[in-house]
Amino acid sequence: MAAAPCWPALTTSYPSYHPLTLMPFSTVSKKSGKTYILHSRVTVLKGGREQRIFFFAGEAKEGAIDALPDGYMVSENERTGLPILKKKVS
Repeated sequence: MAAAPCWPALTTSYPSYHPLTLMPFSTVSKKSGKTYILHSRVTVLKGGREQRIFFFAGEAKEGAIDALPDGYMVSENERTGLPILKKKVS
């Protein structure tokens, strides 16, 4: 009789914890301690022009990005504790 292999069967799909999975950029609120995930989306304005917007959400959803865009920094609203993406001052 042949011995059963001691490793799991190979699969073609990677589980969500696989090391090749990118981690989305996140920041923790100093006021509430809650973690917020950075997202990006292209939206169409009334004139038909497309514009990329960035926003933070409490959970990782479609559009989560893994790094801050060049030239931007994270700030926090002092009153609400919500994160804000701002352009860096030169």
